[in-house]
Amino acid sequence: MTDDAPDYLRYTESQLRQVLRDIDALRFPERVVQASQRLAHFELARKAVMPVGVDRKLISSSPSRWLLRRHFNVL
Repeated sequence: MTDDAPDYLRYTESQLRQVLRDIDALRFPERVVQASQRLAHFELARKAVMPVGVDRKLISSSPSRWLLRRHFNVL
């Protein structure tokens, strides 16, 4: 990463999606790769905490909220 390149490790999932939607891929192909790789980490983490068969659209993407719902029937 160069000094003027964004630190995608500090970006939220939503911010990364916006970057990938708006970035000039021809001008910054390395940033597209970096942002895509970082976004993949979020997606893998979400899949790791979600049990098979659960409708992901109905449950918050926050693992802590999922745990509260699953174990304490709150939220």
